[in-house]
Amino acid sequence: KVRDLSRVDCTRTLACACVCVHVRACVRACMHVRVRMCVFAFAFFSLTPGRAPDGRCLLTCSNDNVLRVFDLPPSVYGQQPVSSEAEVTEMTSVLSSREGELIYDYCWYPKMNSEDPTSCLYLSSCRDHPIHAWDAYTGSLRCSYRAYNHLDEITAAHSIQFSSDGSKIYCGFDRTLRVFDTSRPGRECTQRRLTSKRDAGLRGIVSCIGVYQHLYALGSYSKSIGVYSERGRGERICVLTGQHGGVTHLQFCNDGLHLLSGGRKDNEILCWDLRNPGQVLWSAIRLVTTNQRVQFDMDQSGRYLFSGGQDGHVRIYDTTQQIEPSSSAGSAVTDGADGDGDGYGGDLQLAEVCRVAVHDDAVNGCRLHPTAPMLATTSGQRKFANPGGRGDGSDSDDGETNAGGAADAEKSQSCHRDNSMRLWSFAAAVQPSSS
Repeated sequence: KVRDLSRVDCTRTLACACVCVHVRACVRACMHVRVRMCVFAFAFFSLTPGRAPDGRCLLTCSNDNVLRVFDLPPSVYGQQPVSSEAEVTEMTSVLSSREGELIYDYCWYPKMNSEDPTSCLYLSSCRDHPIHAWDAYTGSLRCSYRAYNHLDEITAAHSIQFSSDGSKIYCGFDRTLRVFDTSRPGRECTQRRLTSKRDAGLRGIVSCIGVYQHLYALGSYSKSIGVYSERGRGERICVLTGQHGGVTHLQFCNDGLHLLSGGRKDNEILCWDLRNPGQVLWSAIRLVTTNQRVQFDMDQSGRYLFSGGQDGHVRIYDTTQQIEPSSSAGSAVTDGADGDGDGYGGDLQLAEVCRVAVHDDAVNGCRLHPTAPMLATTSGQRKFANPGGRGDGSDSDDGETNAGGAADAEKSQSCHRDNSMRLWSFAAAVQPSSS
């Protein structure tokens, strides 16, 4: 059961989206979530998440084009659960970095260590601006990585991600991937075309990037995924198709043999077997009905999968439990060499083992801490007021119609919004079963 010990009034907020922290903890403890450790309410629409690899702070992005860093409460380090409502506090940012336009994506440096200030940095990409590297200690700008189009104008990356060792920066564009050397800011980069006249390759805008050692995966709004090897200087291994919506989130499993993908307006999370490219091992069903990016996360053991949803719940799946037949559509794979390949159908579906109501609005961020028994969730979505009236912009002499339209607009404006980020503490002890 979940006991929500405090609430934050967010009547003036627009919407909150995602925060990113990893957690390695027993999921059985998560099924017995007892208290919320702390709450942060956004006064603006928050976008995609970022994470601190050492788990000591949170990085958020909001619609006011500001990146904010939050230090975790001291109780998190001591793993001391909150025992009363009085102890639940609201978090405040310790520093912020302002961008000039809407922020598309951002990420932490993978080797970040809070005890080494030189390693504390994060990247951000925003509309019509170069990629910026920010100091996580001062919030100041360290350097920029500039990408130019064929007109010699700065073009913004739609997605960014460090390589596993932090030596390279992958930047996703329309049918193009640009790779920067982390140690050399400026405009010098390697451009890798994802399509050609002879080979369709990966089409569309690169919307998300996942990395694992020398492998990296690119998700596209064209509902396809490309897997590449850095050892071969970007040689394509395969292209996976089968997602019903544009791909918005990719994550490699800890063994590097499986790839998880999720899309917008797509209720399925697909698990791809990279040993047999194109084979879908299983799918997990969640609720995603909008274009909003809804995140998922896998625990360090690789057994439990967590995902948010539009109904305010966090769903938990056990990948080792009995799986059930699924009516999902089949998927296909295209070999990277010649563009021809056989299609494989995924007909297995994970059973949902737990569902926890954590917010009163869409849960778009669901991430786990790397060491502490803690889960971070964020909620919120854009909600528009009903303009009321006749809707054609013309004047009306019907007083009743105008009054009714005003009432509808007022009702729409007063609809409930839960725009917050919450940290949940797992139960300190789990009673073992008699068996």
